[in-house]
Amino acid sequence: MFFEHPAMLLWLPPLWGAIVLLYMLKLRRREVVVSSVYLWQRVVRDVQANAPFQKLRRSMLLLLQLLAAALLALALAHPELTGYALGGRTLVLVMDTGVTMQTADGSPTRLDAAKNIAHRLIEHMQRGDRMMLIAAGPQPKTVTGFTTRKARLLQALASLQAVDAPVQMTPALQLAADLARTSQNGAQSQIYLLSDGCFQHTDGSSSASTLKNLYLGQAHLAFYPVGKTSRNVAVTALDYRYPLSGSSTLQVLAVTHNFGPQTEKFVETVRLQGALVNAHSVVLPAHQDETETFTLPAPQRPSLLQVHLQIHDALAADNRAWLILRPRQILKILLCGPPDYFLQRAMQVDPAVQLYTAPQWPGKSAAAGFNAVVFNGSAPSRLPAGRYLFLHCTSSQCPAIAKGTQNNVSAIDWKQQSIPLRYVDLNGQRFDNTLRAQPAAWGTEIAAADSGSLIVQGSMGRTRALFFAFDPLQTRFPLTIGYPILLHNAVRWLALGGKAGIRGAVHTGTPVSIPVPQGVTSLKISGPRGFTEHAAAGSNGSVLFDGAPYSGEYTASAPGVHFLFAANLASSKASRIAPHASLPFVSQQQNRAQGRRVSAPHSLWPALALLGIALLVIEWHVFHKRVNLS
Repeated sequence: MFFEHPAMLLWLPPLWGAIVLLYMLKLRRREVVVSSVYLWQRVVRDVQANAPFQKLRRSMLLLLQLLAAALLALALAHPELTGYALGGRTLVLVMDTGVTMQTADGSPTRLDAAKNIAHRLIEHMQRGDRMMLIAAGPQPKTVTGFTTRKARLLQALASLQAVDAPVQMTPALQLAADLARTSQNGAQSQIYLLSDGCFQHTDGSSSASTLKNLYLGQAHLAFYPVGKTSRNVAVTALDYRYPLSGSSTLQVLAVTHNFGPQTEKFVETVRLQGALVNAHSVVLPAHQDETETFTLPAPQRPSLLQVHLQIHDALAADNRAWLILRPRQILKILLCGPPDYFLQRAMQVDPAVQLYTAPQWPGKSAAAGFNAVVFNGSAPSRLPAGRYLFLHCTSSQCPAIAKGTQNNVSAIDWKQQSIPLRYVDLNGQRFDNTLRAQPAAWGTEIAAADSGSLIVQGSMGRTRALFFAFDPLQTRFPLTIGYPILLHNAVRWLALGGKAGIRGAVHTGTPVSIPVPQGVTSLKISGPRGFTEHAAAGSNGSVLFDGAPYSGEYTASAPGVHFLFAANLASSKASRIAPHASLPFVSQQQNRAQGRRVSAPHSLWPALALLGIALLVIEWHVFHKRVNLS
């Protein structure tokens, strides 16, 4: 036996001493009828003066009180006996905190229903079990470490909230399996997944079926589904553009989708800086889209636009969407090199681009007034810091190193989530006279070919540069729609950096790179629901924000910096709230980990406390019985 709080035993001697002292001081009188008390007064006075304490006599009440005091002191010391019990499992509780868990078809939401299940799982932990809690959101987050304390787990569980972003379940389950494997110490491990099954793979593809090949090692996986309804109407896309005519207006495009099984009727409103600019009724059949366009005056400063679907469906997080409308910004681009009709026409498609040409590099002072410089085929070996696009050439400010050429090259991989390659498809393109290249130390490959790097981007200090390994004239790529889109993205990234990727809005949960002026070391990001976060600037002159957890307007601020951007769910996949009652996991992962015979402490204080209270009740009964008999 050992005591968790042995210092409590020190209360036992003073308690016993006080009880015994009270019994020694207590005067026990018996009422007797006499003719006179005059003869007793002197005797009583002499006894009181010479004998302040009585002789301690045998007493059942004294014994019961001493035993009760001893039992209560022992209970406060929390004695424990080491014994054997069934348990010793390593448990990981994975809670889905994605946007679909806000769906109001639980108690009252799916997350609340999942919390009720998790509460029961925690309460039913066996002796020696250790559990940890993981919140599965846009990025997995460990809420607690492994612990045997149920109170700590329940407190952490109550603090969980669902965000306005889709969940990425694969990394969360992989993290759970890895932690269980490294912490089980020979014990069996169990993963509890509480979710509605409405999650995507890390590559953004399809649905929960992509988890069937997930490797969990020896961990057993148990799925507890929540959710009932599929009724939901959502804004799945929202963007704006300036017309090619260069007029003083812009066009806003909003796409709404009905994911439910029945036709929905609602009102769609559009507000600009809080003022109503459009409102109309919509009748949307089941599983159909509604595309609306609005023409608005071009803003003179960044302005907040909000689209609101006035409907009471199961998920409210995707009934609103926001945009930051920005004034049209004219980009001055200098093209250095021989005449290239396709290149010039592709860059002039964008009315915001003012293109200037020069046969060769005009020098640092002459190029200072341009937002970016494009080198076609050749570039000086030494260049000052700046913003450059290198087409089939390299320089000291190029983010790639090239040696030799190769023909008949094809693209094998490209990152469409990068700003320069957004909406660009390189599938099926063949390139001749392509430079054999690899990224420099400060460069990042965003498109790869079978000969090496095809497109490389990089930022270093005041330099921002892009490298294309291919010669546009040696391919059919300039004849496709992807060529002007690639150049449009490229010059905007060079001129605006990360701001080019958040022109109107970003997706919730998606990391955002925000460029900052030289000398700014951090940004304060403020958003809806009192959200505040401080993000540090990296060595490339930008701040990486992990991602907006809620839809709405955000502000990035620092001395000399005030940048507005909006975040939306706006995802046709994330707004599908139809729950999954089961998931295609392999059969061996559906088994439950069984407990084993483990050494575990058994607390004795509840039994001792009850026994002490019972003795006090008996003492009370004996006392009253004696009084009544007297």
